[in-house]
Amino acid sequence: MSSIRELPKFCRSCRSFAEVVKGLVKDKHTMTTEEYKPDARTLVSCLVSEYQWLDLLKNRNKVYEPILNYLICLGEYARDETSSYDVKRYQVNTISDVTGIKASKIKKYLTNIYDDILELNRSQPNVFCNGGQYHYVFNFRNLSYDYSDFNLWLSVPLAPLDTVEFFFISAKLQASHFWVEDIRHIHEYGKVSAEVDLKGGFPNVYRELLLSKAEFMHEIDFRDKYQLYDFQIDEKLRKYAIHKKL
Repeated sequence: MSSIRELPKFCRSCRSFAEVVKGLVKDKHTMTTEEYKPDARTLVSCLVSEYQWLDLLKNRNKVYEPILNYLICLGEYARDETSSYDVKRYQVNTISDVTGIKASKIKKYLTNIYDDILELNRSQPNVFCNGGQYHYVFNFRNLSYDYSDFNLWLSVPLAPLDTVEFFFISAKLQASHFWVEDIRHIHEYGKVSAEVDLKGGFPNVYRELLLSKAEFMHEIDFRDKYQLYDFQIDEKLRKYAIHKKL
């Protein structure tokens, strides 16, 4: 049976380990990853949930600028705790009437806005720094959907099994609630960041403890965690638990 000791030698930095893990995960998802296609209302809700980021796209001569202004105003309205939810404000026809943009183009422009935010987050992550002390690079996974390298700054530290609610990313993954599956801290050039693997849903503490024990006892290989599907790992864990009467 292979073990972590049989992995190719690499620099002992967190980044090198992260690259090994990413390689294993990439091999697993190369043929299985799907692209979630949200509807227009979901896109509106996600963009409004982080409407402060929309300012980063303004004054770039984009055809969707009127929609940016509308979404920012909608975000300010939604943030007001005294305001009531008005579903009409999130509808394509309403956005079309206010902005003067044809209804048939609204979803396309909403998708462009969302994709441009994601691209800007990767290419210029520092513009998303909100003063939070802890810089995290999130790798999300939910069912057959995944998205990697999203930069966020938080005011509180994260630890394994913590839960994270992040509605903005649901337009990419069809989920907004995640839990911390793994975390790797990186210190480089005088700055600290952490790469975090987030999995959709809620953690099963017993499963994670059993998985740790199975790894320690070499019942499950290091590569299995990243290359097998969850149901395959669960089947191995059940057999292990029954055999050991755990």
